[in-house]
Amino acid sequence: MLLYAADTESAFGGSASAIQNPEAVIEWKQNSASFLNTAASQGSVDALVALGRANTNGIIVEKNPTEAYAYYLAAKRAMPSAFSDKLLGMYKNELSSAQQQAAISRADAIYKGCCQ
Repeated sequence: MLLYAADTESAFGGSASAIQNPEAVIEWKQNSASFLNTAASQGSVDALVALGRANTNGIIVEKNPTEAYAYYLAAKRAMPSAFSDKLLGMYKNELSSAQQQAAISRADAIYKGCCQ
């Protein structure tokens, strides 16, 4: 499941095919988000990090820095070695205080849904 979300070449043939078949890209995005969410809900720290990246770069899902930070926080809570404090701090510093608080609340919910 995790590899599918990262391997656009296998999913729809890469960037050249994406232009010719945008429906395949939409399907890949939907499937990738679904697969990652399923894996995350089953406790996959790799999926939590991948969902953080997805929200950071805005390719699989719409770009959402608050949600990205929440997934990174949940991954760090589930496995402290999964994410460095320095990198986590970089993402945190990009958010307002209100966004940071929202991310912390969301991270708690993500963690409860996956890892307790």
